[in-house]
Amino acid sequence: MKINDILRASGVTRWHIVRTVRPQSLAEHTFDVTMIARAVAKIAGYDDYEITKAALLHDLDEIITGDFPTPTKQKARDNGWELNDLGKRYKEITGRELNPDEALIIQLADKMADLYWLWLHALGPHANCVYESMAEYYNELVRSESIPDNIREAALEVQMQMLSEEFTI
Repeated sequence: MKINDILRASGVTRWHIVRTVRPQSLAEHTFDVTMIARAVAKIAGYDDYEITKAALLHDLDEIITGDFPTPTKQKARDNGWELNDLGKRYKEITGRELNPDEALIIQLADKMADLYWLWLHALGPHANCVYESMAEYYNELVRSESIPDNIREAALEVQMQMLSEEFTI
């Protein structure tokens, strides 16, 4: 993908099937995921440089395809298609494979960013239903026994910081 393609990320709109008080661009989402993933990685003791690279690439395909709503991604997976294959894209660009913990940090950060966005911008009963469903999925994921304790604790700490009403300014 060329740089002029990547720079179009600010024009790719997310949340097509969920009403929100304002649109969110893919670029904005990518920034949010990157900052959240970096914070989780630092607290959990992982290389935040590698996590930052992976987070910046996590939805790169959507610059070409547009945003795929979660139900579409789930239906595609059920039929054997992976619409956003971060592992494949990351290896193509960096020559290195993500390890499972790194991929997990990106997955958690992606869900945390989505939840935070909807917490601030959801509009109406359908959006609230989507938020509740995503929150349930995230809570099951973060509390899963398969998640290393350091990643779980880091994700929960970052989540608390995100929801804090203490601001620098």
